[in-house]
Amino acid sequence: MDRANLPHLEPIFALLVGIDQYQASDELPTLNGAVNDAKLFAKYLTDSLESGGLQVPSSHIELLVNEKATRTAILSTFDSHFLNNPLIPDHGKAAMIFLFAGHGSRIASPGNLLAPDGKVEVVCPVDERTVDADGHRVHAIPDYLLAQKLYHLAMKKGNNI
Repeated sequence: MDRANLPHLEPIFALLVGIDQYQASDELPTLNGAVNDAKLFAKYLTDSLESGGLQVPSSHIELLVNEKATRTAILSTFDSHFLNNPLIPDHGKAAMIFLFAGHGSRIASPGNLLAPDGKVEVVCPVDERTVDADGHRVHAIPDYLLAQKLYHLAMKKGNNI
């Protein structure tokens, strides 16, 4: 059975992130299983329908693990794999999956952002709490930035996220 020949199944695209080993390991301890979770989800997506998978073409899946899951890589891959992907029709019915397995945290919200308790949720990329090549501190990815990206994705490609 071939997924492409089943008209009732819409295409699926996924960005899967798994981080066990953080660069700032003194502040973000090693995890056991986040990378495995992302890889197992990728396997589920690509396995055949007969074996219980969804038979998604591997070209529809971006997998960023450990050192590949930098802040820049996560955000730019979100844009290139979802927002600017010509294989995902605008306002279509493609399913788009963003999975993050790794550390999360809460940080003080910026002064111009209303947060009930003064904090926002964040996901921690592998290079969070380090300094980039230009000497700038790398920050976590806040929930409001992810919400903005998801909103733009829904407006452009459809809300099957």
